[in-house]
Amino acid sequence: MAAASAHTVLGDFNNTTASHYSLRASFSIVDDQYWVSIIQEGKSQQYRVEYTFGYEPLQQYLTKTSKGKYQVLPFAWDNRAEEQGGQRWFHLYDEDIPVNDRLHWLQPLQNRNGMCADCHSDGVKRNLNSTDASFDTQFDQINVGCLSCHDGKQNIHMPKQDNRRKGGWVRETQEPIAHWQGPVRDTSYEQTCYACHALRSPLTDGFESNTAFLDQFTPQWLTTPFYYVDGQIHDEVFVYGSFQQSKMAQAGVTCIDCHDPHTGKIKGNGNAVCAQCHAPNVFDVSSHHGHNTRSSGGQCINCHMPKSLFMGIDARGDHSFKIPRPEYSINYGTPNACSTCHDDKSPQWALRAIEAWHPQRKKPGSSEELFIASNIAPTPQGILKLANDHTQPAIVRASALSKLQLMGEIPGRLLMPFVKSSEPLIRLAVAQLSDVLSANEKVKILSPLLADNTRAVRVAAAYSLLGVQLDLASQAAFENAFQEMLIAQEVNSWRGDGLLQQGNAALRINDIEKAVLAYETSIAVDPYFAPAYVNLADLYRRFGNTVAESETLAIGVEQNPADRALRYSYALHFVRHKQLDKTLQHVTKAMQLSPENSQYAYLYLLALESLGRKRQALSEIDELIERVSDNRQLSALKAKWSNQK
Repeated sequence: MAAASAHTVLGDFNNTTASHYSLRASFSIVDDQYWVSIIQEGKSQQYRVEYTFGYEPLQQYLTKTSKGKYQVLPFAWDNRAEEQGGQRWFHLYDEDIPVNDRLHWLQPLQNRNGMCADCHSDGVKRNLNSTDASFDTQFDQINVGCLSCHDGKQNIHMPKQDNRRKGGWVRETQEPIAHWQGPVRDTSYEQTCYACHALRSPLTDGFESNTAFLDQFTPQWLTTPFYYVDGQIHDEVFVYGSFQQSKMAQAGVTCIDCHDPHTGKIKGNGNAVCAQCHAPNVFDVSSHHGHNTRSSGGQCINCHMPKSLFMGIDARGDHSFKIPRPEYSINYGTPNACSTCHDDKSPQWALRAIEAWHPQRKKPGSSEELFIASNIAPTPQGILKLANDHTQPAIVRASALSKLQLMGEIPGRLLMPFVKSSEPLIRLAVAQLSDVLSANEKVKILSPLLADNTRAVRVAAAYSLLGVQLDLASQAAFENAFQEMLIAQEVNSWRGDGLLQQGNAALRINDIEKAVLAYETSIAVDPYFAPAYVNLADLYRRFGNTVAESETLAIGVEQNPADRALRYSYALHFVRHKQLDKTLQHVTKAMQLSPENSQYAYLYLLALESLGRKRQALSEIDELIERVSDNRQLSALKAKWSNQK
């Protein structure tokens, strides 16, 4: 990050233009200031570039809008060489982003203060004023510098010198892979890397390099849509979740074994960085990878770290270091490295090729299959089996546990062993399971986590225990954790999600006025965040205010016409008011937006029947049974109708 000047701006502002669907922009320099004129939906507005963001392979630009907010302009400069397709303006999304879209550049998700600042400058404090949704964001240094990783007193980013002398990776002559030799490795310094290289929610305003990751953030689990069902990266997840599920991390490998801590670049060219630990005569040979050793197919990272494009042109490797599994592509639609390169070939072709090279290759294990099942069709038995498999990484086990939230009530005795786990991620996953325990079991199971030594766990436990009668011995711990929870919610209240969480928390303690205010503020701050409309409408319905319920849903659908959950909620509203023609209208739209959703299909069929169109419903039910993800309810409905003939 840098102040915009002739020395820092890389983009062409010499009266150039760019367009993207409904969006037009022109770039100019006036009195040594950089300006962008943006035209959308017939409206034109000029914005002055205050700061630059990044420089390779692209550079973004920040403008100040109102109330101390800095937004990321929608066009970025491609700084690659012209022969690589660079030296051009481009939009960060492949689709049209209208003004009523949550991804529009003026919405909170494109806000620098909340989304970007803490990882691009030193010592950032957002200083959000939630009363008027304004920012007074401050930083110690405009760019990332020493204090992002060092606290000024000790070298947080590197292991202690005596550990480096006494320990190291050693590969004996006959060993294919190196092993750690020496004292147990202290990898705590890697926590500093995770602060920025993770998809996470902040628990505090800004972060400190000498404070543990889970004392400052709550990480995203390995769940869809952020990850594919087998754990490969899907969305922009920033390495942490990928690396934590890898065998490399389990073995004790850390970021700085492969990357220079000050440049971020890898410690070697081509396969040399991998050859630090992996014997070249075993792995860097055609008999292993099936390609010419000098070809791109002979590069370790192309098979084990396939790249995905983010921000339009930024290719980033998957740090889970997985074995290519074309069979998963066949069965589950996940990508595989073979078909990514050989895009003219099928996954079936790739599977045959791999099996020809490695007829004795290691097949997917039961834990891998259980992990996929936990993302596709989770069952309590399968989840608990995986969560109890101590050969699996903690983040895999914790991510599976998080799915219990969808399972209904679970006997507390099954969760008690996880409460006592030495892994904070496991304890965090349990602390979040507020909806699967009865009130009495919540007290018994979750109360000890209020005094956990990890802040993320304490905050999650406090939220889960809201509205539950605690014993006197837990009251002090709850009050401390509750205050930490309030700080976390306040820090995240610049966007709809954070305000929704505030409303949900207020509802748990029956503070209806505060809940309504939080949901209404969520809608005002983030008008295209649909869940706030759904929750507010449900709250109005609970208290009999059907007029406010109807108005909220109507505005929500108007603002978010392509949100399936809102359409379904509106359809149910019309069921209750016996306006079945409108029910059918909105549930049909919900089904179009989410064809695999069995609940939408079920309501659709019932609406057809109630409108006297049962014959049409019967003609469509078989197709819907084939299409939806869980067809038990539809199959039962078909059997019921068949018996009525």
